[in-house]
Amino acid sequence: MNLCTGSIHIALQFTSSAPRPQFKNMPAKVLSKSTPPSCQKLYGRVVQSITPFMQLSRLDMLCGSMLVFWPTAWSLTMAARTEKLSLETYSIYLALSFIGSVVHHSVACVWNDIVDIELDRQVERTKKRPLARGAMGVSAALVYAVPQAAFCLGLLYLTNPTAFFVGSVGLFFLDTVYPYMKRITYWPQAWLGIAINWGALVSWTAVTSSDKIQPAVVLLAATWCWTMHYDTCYGAQDKKDDVKAGIKSTALLFKHNTHRVVAGFSASFLALLAYAGYLNGQGAAFFFISVIGCAFHLAWQLSRLNIDDSRSCFEIFSSNGNRLGYIVWLGCFVDYML
Repeated sequence: MNLCTGSIHIALQFTSSAPRPQFKNMPAKVLSKSTPPSCQKLYGRVVQSITPFMQLSRLDMLCGSMLVFWPTAWSLTMAARTEKLSLETYSIYLALSFIGSVVHHSVACVWNDIVDIELDRQVERTKKRPLARGAMGVSAALVYAVPQAAFCLGLLYLTNPTAFFVGSVGLFFLDTVYPYMKRITYWPQAWLGIAINWGALVSWTAVTSSDKIQPAVVLLAATWCWTMHYDTCYGAQDKKDDVKAGIKSTALLFKHNTHRVVAGFSASFLALLAYAGYLNGQGAAFFFISVIGCAFHLAWQLSRLNIDDSRSCFEIFSSNGNRLGYIVWLGCFVDYML
């Protein structure tokens, strides 16, 4: 249980609604006045050196990592209930899933930023990313990403051949192709919905000993709708810059119908989440907390959403990784414990 609570505690710390940490101010905050000047300079150089890599991995905002982690955690918890995993075994898998999700998200972000250097320079929100602003080169980014990708493969190797194959497809195919989608279709979020939620299949195949994979497939479809909801809101932040840069997105495709379409995806997510629970024989706790609780939260999101206000769009996007994910997981976990 310590591993489980520890991983969730870490996630809560990084994904709270508090202001994101500013790495450039770290030396002044961490070092005391009595620290020798030479140590202060050395510390400042170290922080200055690692800051671009931290930003490249989006470690200054772990919401993205949590959006990778939650489908994996939901599926794992549902599978743990079906397979009657011990709490100790479940906790270990959950902790490894969290670590793997953070590293996996980092690799995907590095690759995305390499492919999108020129596009990022044309968008206000992304022009200060490390590669776009020239704080580091592509070769350094690749050297940074390769060991992380190897680490992800190592975690997959600890599972079983099926989970290893499924995870490798996500890491080397789905993630690799995604950045190019915004150049060729107004539905890049549709591809992202598969890639970012692929962990639902990985965690399911990692712990299940049967061929009963239907709940995980339906859960993947549910999370696809969820991604269409939150990433359309996320993309709406950059509508004006995207038009100039030639970037395609569902936010541009849906135009003035965006709010209604997003509401439709939210409703579909809830329906499919409930159906996945039904197929897996989930109990009352799942339906009351995960489904009904999630419904209330999504209603709150839709009431707050102003698709033409970038701050509102980012607030709604963040609330999915920072709040909704916990609601669904809590229902799955309580049901597993009962």
